[in-house]
Amino acid sequence: NRLPGMSSIIRKIETLSMDNLAERYFRQGTPIVISVDYDASHLGVPIAGIGILIKSATGLLVGSLATYFYQQPPFRLPAKAKVSLELTEPRLNPGTYFLSVCVAQHQLALLDMIEAAVSIEVLPSDIYGTGFLLSSEDGVVALSGKLTIVEHYD
Repeated sequence: NRLPGMSSIIRKIETLSMDNLAERYFRQGTPIVISVDYDASHLGVPIAGIGILIKSATGLLVGSLATYFYQQPPFRLPAKAKVSLELTEPRLNPGTYFLSVCVAQHQLALLDMIEAAVSIEVLPSDIYGTGFLLSSEDGVVALSGKLTIVEHYD
């Protein structure tokens, strides 16, 4: 699934539990750690970021995570490293999701990208504490909000 013309920089992609164990199945609301091991030392160019795109089984782009979100410019990463990004919000609804991973020289210059590199399964969980379980029929993410009820009498 590596895009044509890309350098082979990405060495290993794993999804991990919070205990740092390889995992593919996650309960809804459980943090998901995505670990990317890469080596661009042979290219001799600066590495600015690692990005992850999350798509639903139907191909809908759910969102992305990137090292750019957590660092101040100038964006610089080591030429060879293992980067871990933790997805905590939004909470994915039950279903299958595909993760694409990229390494970039800067925000608009990809050096390597593997589409649908790994898949994960999100399993139902009582995230609201009410006994109500969400499904893929409720969309791809669980929304958080606040409920107020004011009883009125005529």
